[in-house]
Amino acid sequence: MTNQVRIIHYGEQGFPGSALYHMGRFGEVLNIPFYFWVVQGGGRTVLIDTGVSPEQAKIEGENTVARFGKECAWVVPPEKDPVKQLADIGIAPDDVDAIIFTHLHGDHSANLPAFPKSKLVMARKAWEAITSPAHPDLIKPGFYPAYVMEELHRELGKRFRLVEDGEDVFPGIRCYRVGGHSPDLTVVTAETSEGEVVFASDAAVFYDSIELGWPTSSFNMADSLYALDFIKGRGGIVLPGHDWDVLKRHPTGVIG
Repeated sequence: MTNQVRIIHYGEQGFPGSALYHMGRFGEVLNIPFYFWVVQGGGRTVLIDTGVSPEQAKIEGENTVARFGKECAWVVPPEKDPVKQLADIGIAPDDVDAIIFTHLHGDHSANLPAFPKSKLVMARKAWEAITSPAHPDLIKPGFYPAYVMEELHRELGKRFRLVEDGEDVFPGIRCYRVGGHSPDLTVVTAETSEGEVVFASDAAVFYDSIELGWPTSSFNMADSLYALDFIKGRGGIVLPGHDWDVLKRHPTGVIG
C-alpha cells in the first residue's frame, strides 16, 4: 500500500537557539515553523499530529512567552488555521479517520478537540513513558495540555488505541517510539510511491540535526542521540519537525 503525504505549515514561533542546538547558538532566538501532516491512501485520511488553532496558540504559547520573552510567542494567522487549511484541500474534520501523535506537546496535539470523531493512535511505549514513567517527578504538570491528556485517558480502549513499535497502524504506516526531546516522542513512517517518508517530528527538528548529529536540549540525551541515528538509518525522505527548508525541498507540499 502506498500513500500520499501532504505537508501543512500552519504557524511559527521564536525559540532559544541553545535549546534547538544543544549547548550551541547561545544568545540567539531562532524563528521556526509549525507543521502537521496528512497521509491519504486506501480511501483513508490520517493526520500526523493536529496542529494548533489561532485561539489555542495564544493560550498554549503563554508559557513560552513567560519563560523566554515575547519574541517566542506562537503565531498562527487565521488563514493558516489547520481546520481551514484542511477544508481548502477538501477535508472536513469528520473526514479524518485517525490521528497519529508523534508526541503530546501542545504544538502537536492541542487541536485535538477539532476532531471529535477521529480515531486516536499512539505508540504504546510512548503512552506508558508519560503515564507510568520510571521517574514520575520529572513529568511536570503543563508538559502536555491537560484537556488533551483528559480526553486520551477517557477514550483509551474506545477511540484511542495503542500500537506496538513497527506494527502496521494502517497499511504502510508505522510508529517507533524513540524518546529524547520528550519521553513519548515517536517517529512515524509512511510508504509512498517516492519511497518511505519519515516524520521525524521533534526527534530531528532540523535537517542539521541529522546531518551534524546535533540534538535539541532534551528530556533524555542518550535517547535523543539514538533517535537521530534511527532516523538517519531509515534512509527515507525525512521531514524534520521545525525546519523552513522542508518547504524548499518540497515546494508543492505533496509527496507521493
